[in-house]
Amino acid sequence: MIGDSFWHDNWNELVDELIACHNDTDIYQSPILKTMLRRDIIILSTLDRIMNELTKQSKKKRVSQSNYQEEALRTARNVENPEMLLEEALMGLCGESGEAMDILKKHLFQGHELDREALALELGDVAWYLAVAAHAIGYGLNDILDLNIEKLKKRYPDGFNSEASVNRTD
Repeated sequence: MIGDSFWHDNWNELVDELIACHNDTDIYQSPILKTMLRRDIIILSTLDRIMNELTKQSKKKRVSQSNYQEEALRTARNVENPEMLLEEALMGLCGESGEAMDILKKHLFQGHELDREALALELGDVAWYLAVAAHAIGYGLNDILDLNIEKLKKRYPDGFNSEASVNRTD
């Protein structure tokens, strides 16, 4: 792409050319002007594509970890009955985990390609049931995640190793 110096370097020449051909030639036939206009069209077209992509990306509302549970509960039933909510959520966790395992089983033992998108969708269902189960026992999802990290830090202070796993006391 022609740089900004093209404008600067050719400006005087363009002005002289346009003045010279003002009366007897179509000014849009100027090779310098055509080059400059072509360059600007390319720049504007590129900027338009970039802006369209950024607009599309900004319209995709990303759920943060902190508001995921609230969004999940919006689609849960039995929210007013924590015991029923917990039962359904734990059964759902098992079911969705099984669906995720089925995708892996097909990959490992039946010659299927690993379907990462389907697996991601099943993991999303697992996350939904986890968030609902946490709510049913009176915990926020962030609290559950924090508790898990604290437990793992105590269990494996230097990171996971097989010996510490085999000799666990908890």
